[in-house]
Amino acid sequence: MQMGSLSCGQVWWKNFSFDEKIGQGNYLMKKAPGTSSNPNIHHVPEELFVFEGVLTDHDGFSYRIREFVNLFALDSAISRTLRLAVF
Repeated sequence: MQMGSLSCGQVWWKNFSFDEKIGQGNYLMKKAPGTSSNPNIHHVPEELFVFEGVLTDHDGFSYRIREFVNLFALDSAISRTLRLAVF
């Protein structure tokens, strides 16, 4: 997966089944505090589960530990981790 859409901070990820050709699959991602993403559009639905930390979206909504998130295709997103986030 291209990590070019990320800036400011460190990101670790482990691929399980992500296929870059179709842009779908599963992986585990860990973002350091202060990591942010550049504006992007989800071309396919995206689902994530927050194992640890807090992930804050561009609209100020925060996803917290044990929350399952379903983002629809064509949603735009900018996110920032205020604390360590594992999802």
